[in-house]
Amino acid sequence: METFVGDTVELQLYTTIDLSAYTTLLIIFRRPDGTTGFWIAAPDGVDPTIAVYTTVEADLNMVGKWKLHVYAEDGTFRGHGRICELMVLEALSPVDDVTSLAPTTLVPTTV
Repeated sequence: METFVGDTVELQLYTTIDLSAYTTLLIIFRRPDGTTGFWIAAPDGVDPTIAVYTTVEADLNMVGKWKLHVYAEDGTFRGHGRICELMVLEALSPVDDVTSLAPTTLVPTTV
């Protein structure tokens, strides 16, 4: 599947270290317009080398190429993961906005 504006998706960013001991675990992002931010991530329950975050509708709010990477920190270590890219697309109009009525044809009338 592809990712669209407003989608709720589980982001999984793979690292080579066990993330379960870090006090701060973030997914830092750069939107297509250059603005930045972060989401608070958690280690995956099965594989703690994977940082996981599930987006909400307002998170992926811009069409284009997003850049993401993991940031982990504890009292003695600060580190960043490899940057990856996520393409976010514009979805077609929802089905509710589409009419299912057949087109109307005008028929001439005579008296």
